[in-house]
Amino acid sequence: MLRVTSGQPTSGRHHLAALLPEYSIERELGRGAMGVVHLARHQRLDRLVAVKELQGALAADAATRERFVVEAKALAALNHPHVVPVYDYIERDDHCVLVMEQLPGGTVWDQFVSAGLTMPRATALTLATCSAMQHAHDQGVLHRDIKPENLMFDADGVLKVTDFGIARMVNGASTKATVAGSVLGTPAYMAPEQAEGKHVGPAADVYATATMFYEMLSGRLPFDSSDSLVAMLTQRITSNPMPVTTAAPHVPTPIADVTMSGLARSTSERIASAELFGTLLAEAAVEAWGPAWLDAAGVAVLGSERIGRAARTLRPGEVPQRPTAEPSSGARGTVVAGAAPGDAAPSEATSTVVPTTPSDIDPLSTASSTASATPSDVEVAPDDGRTADTGDTGGSDAGSPTPSPTASTTPSPTPSRAPAALTPVKPQATDRDLGRAKADQIDQLIDISEVLAPPARPVAQYAIAAILFIAGLAWALVGGGSGDLDTDPAIAQMTVNGERVDASGPIEIDLGEPLVVDGLAVPDEVEVSMSFEQFGIPVGATDSIPGNTSGSFRTLNTGFIGNVSAGSMTATVEFADPTGDVVTSSEFAVTATNAWFLTAAGVISILLILFAVAGVESNLRAFRRGRGGFTSFVGLVVTGGLLGAGVSAALTIIVGTERGLVALVGPAALCALGAAALGLATRANRQRRRAAKQALRHTAIKALASR
Repeated sequence: MLRVTSGQPTSGRHHLAALLPEYSIERELGRGAMGVVHLARHQRLDRLVAVKELQGALAADAATRERFVVEAKALAALNHPHVVPVYDYIERDDHCVLVMEQLPGGTVWDQFVSAGLTMPRATALTLATCSAMQHAHDQGVLHRDIKPENLMFDADGVLKVTDFGIARMVNGASTKATVAGSVLGTPAYMAPEQAEGKHVGPAADVYATATMFYEMLSGRLPFDSSDSLVAMLTQRITSNPMPVTTAAPHVPTPIADVTMSGLARSTSERIASAELFGTLLAEAAVEAWGPAWLDAAGVAVLGSERIGRAARTLRPGEVPQRPTAEPSSGARGTVVAGAAPGDAAPSEATSTVVPTTPSDIDPLSTASSTASATPSDVEVAPDDGRTADTGDTGGSDAGSPTPSPTASTTPSPTPSRAPAALTPVKPQATDRDLGRAKADQIDQLIDISEVLAPPARPVAQYAIAAILFIAGLAWALVGGGSGDLDTDPAIAQMTVNGERVDASGPIEIDLGEPLVVDGLAVPDEVEVSMSFEQFGIPVGATDSIPGNTSGSFRTLNTGFIGNVSAGSMTATVEFADPTGDVVTSSEFAVTATNAWFLTAAGVISILLILFAVAGVESNLRAFRRGRGGFTSFVGLVVTGGLLGAGVSAALTIIVGTERGLVALVGPAALCALGAAALGLATRANRQRRRAAKQALRHTAIKALASR
């Protein structure tokens, strides 16, 4: 059953126990890119199960979580002896758990690497896979990632198809070969239409199954190893695979013909269904090795009456090919070269020509009835996968003619010396690198959706970035935000360096020189001083001088204020009593005309602009090269803000534009947003350029393919 539970998230080492109270978690079985698999036991049923858990950030990722849910739903929809059954599915907060049958027998790839696979065993494994795939297709489910690693064995040695993580419902909203813009599947086994991002059907799983069978027969993949995953996908789109008889000359012709028909580039020329592929392959195996070949394979083929019957039935008038004996150390056993009693085809047996068989091979027909009909689901005790069992099987001596089997005659069994059919084949390369997309290489797969339909230029994003930058710089240039000054009418007659102070506008002063104040009549006991601030930040203050009632001029020493800043400022005249307490004050605007490039604030503002420009460029470069992550994005926002603040400060100091603190913060905020928009636009443009290159390559590929 499938269930989704809700509640508070669990944490700690016992979170699985909290999620699965009916199970006891015994140990970890394995860990991969998608999560971890535990061995658990159902406490009441005393049944061992495999618990597949999606962990960490992957469980929180919507796309990955959806793939996990797809796998659960796909498995729940299937009930077949060659499909791993799902017992439970639990989704709670940041945890996704799938409870399945435990498969302790390892994978087909494990057997392929360690012991090798004989041709009959490889054929039987492929038939079992076809049976499972036909059931899945009948239920509207495409697997889309058939490969030896996804075929496992249960405790009895029965093959199970696993890992429906990228399955798609045939009648669902989408059967495209892409998810979130990326091709999903293993490139080495991927059908051409899947590699191109087109809509896929059951024929895509047939292609993957045929590719896997080709590899098990020959020890190599149908296409030459290439330098990249892109090149591997390109090969299957534009060229035909190497004939399996070229890669493995010992493969019988009937089996080779069916194999290559499953690898046809065009779906119209490819064998249409998994069951048809399995049936044709089973008939070819009987033609090559006789109707008892499945017993020597040591593989149970279940769930398809048509495939099971074809694997045991010799067609009328057909003579099994006697395989050539080939010495091989460690290989032993015999191969069935004739029909055993009761297995011969009756005279009334009929055959049906399959209309969808490609025209370039001889049609193989399926016997519809036999006098000695055998059960379709024949379980044979599994062997170790190294060699076929030795026993009484039919065969002919090398110098004797092969008799034609009839209902009344049976070839005499003859021992054989490790024929090629019983010589285990191992893969030529076992590192599983190229074409099998390790987890950290998944981004190297072709983004076919981009290749076929490159996105438009991110004009809108660039426009937004430009508008924000222009608005920020315009605000910095215009200034403003200084607010109303608190000017006391009592100082309206005061002059500073000969300029009268009033509220009509700023007066110009040179902070590098002493200030001459006149027209200010105050008692002698009152101390007069003047201070300056910029953006609300204090710049400095003059020395205090005593007032006089006559209002005659006094000189205020500015000290080092002229080396601190220049430009637009607010000056404040303060009047303090003999105790130092400020009695009253009055503000007025000034423009400091001293040389800005000799001030600390002027130099700092220019350096800030240069630093910000360099920072923006550096972070944009990371986005252009495809390395722009969160850190680059934050750096871009920060340096964009510093650019806006630096320009605003520089204009205040150099040009003397009147402004307040808001005129410093506002441009900084707008430029920060503009930098963020520019970063997103740059990343989108890089993706567009990359897609355009792929589109150009794809066009060239299509042109070559059409020749």
